[in-house]
Amino acid sequence: ELVELRKKAVANGYFESLHYVLDNEEELKSLGFNPIKLKLINPITAELNTLRTTLLNHLLNAASLNAKNSKKIIKLFELGVVFGTNNEELNHIAFVHSGYQEEPKISNKAKPELVNFYDFLLDLKNIIGDFKLKASKHDILSPYEQADIYLKDLKIGFAGRLHLKIENERDLLKTYICEL
Repeated sequence: ELVELRKKAVANGYFESLHYVLDNEEELKSLGFNPIKLKLINPITAELNTLRTTLLNHLLNAASLNAKNSKKIIKLFELGVVFGTNNEELNHIAFVHSGYQEEPKISNKAKPELVNFYDFLLDLKNIIGDFKLKASKHDILSPYEQADIYLKDLKIGFAGRLHLKIENERDLLKTYICEL
């Protein structure tokens, strides 16, 4: 099933991104994610000093780097292992769509629209199938555009617009994220 998710994400215009399982503890805290309880004795670098508890930090860093290199449409996903706060391994998939919905062209008068929540959720539906949305409260997301994602009454993740403060800190245009 993971191979199918990967194929569907690529078919919807997303590029796969691969990152270390190590992450920056301070960046995780600033995004509202709790680092794992286990501390690394000898981290590779001072920046990669904990095991990741989310795929989103690295994806947002990659999106920010793409934006700084003049990319206007950024669609990334990562499928990988994260660690729960009790050090258990979990398989997650995360998505980031930042910037414009499409390239400038004659039909949009060379002024494409920025990505929006509806179109981002349509991409997710095309990738994972039908799901239900319920109101949520995540600090990393805008308070007005966010939802928890449910499959058959089981919460499997969340989606929404990245909080404006974080968009500005990372020099990103309008950005939507999801982690399942």
